[in-house]
Amino acid sequence: MKKHIYALLALLLIFSLFACTEDVQKPSIPLAGGSVIVTTDSKLPTVDPNIYGRITRISHSAESTELLVERRITADDAATYEYDRVIISIDENTVLGNDSSPAAPVSMSRKSLKAGDVVEVWFSSEPTTDGSYLFAFGQAVKVITKGSGVNEYGITNLPYLTITGSKSHLAVVTKVFWDGINQGDSTLTELLSNNIGAYVSSKPGDTLTFSFSMPPDSYTVGYGNSTFSTMESLEVIDNKIVVPDTSNETIYVFVNALWGSNEVRYAVAVQLIH
Repeated sequence: MKKHIYALLALLLIFSLFACTEDVQKPSIPLAGGSVIVTTDSKLPTVDPNIYGRITRISHSAESTELLVERRITADDAATYEYDRVIISIDENTVLGNDSSPAAPVSMSRKSLKAGDVVEVWFSSEPTTDGSYLFAFGQAVKVITKGSGVNEYGITNLPYLTITGSKSHLAVVTKVFWDGINQGDSTLTELLSNNIGAYVSSKPGDTLTFSFSMPPDSYTVGYGNSTFSTMESLEVIDNKIVVPDTSNETIYVFVNALWGSNEVRYAVAVQLIH
């Protein structure tokens, strides 16, 4: 009997040593099979990203986050990046960080990302398409904090507005009077065509929530059935409005916000689901 017990103990010891040896030798598995290989304990990639732009639409779920990144085009980087806009899916394996301390270990949550953030994104592979939009998996995302407040009008720290229903959307700026700078020559149609994140889907009676990167002294909200129609006022309660019940397929929601003598006008297109 003792011999059997000793033999069994010896077998258990051998199996334990074998298991430990396998754990030690097991290699670190990369998150994805793209050209930029990163692991959960690595820093952000140092090669050029696939796209640089603003998150103009974002939604979170328990398993993943979907963000729409639309390229910021300036004279310096107009030809640098291949993609104008890409819908990107990220999950808990995606490496996240920012530019405030590039050499430090990465420690960010995907749910800390928000519409309005300027980001660089590295893809795990070439984006796919359904004919209308490009889709990609985000292998790494870096939030740009230095200089990201400068908008297309050249105004530093111009407040931005996000409007949240089932997803968060970045509103377009249609008119600016800020520290003596007066801008706003583009039509709303042109602005929306360059920012598809500003299209919101909602049912009449649903609520939309407004959130400014810098709270204004006051603001008003109105809507029209076209970009040129007379605005009808909407009541704002706790930074929320109720989507009006109208037979139109699309309405346009405008927000006029004041910071002292400074004024910014924002807009989104709301596609109604009847």
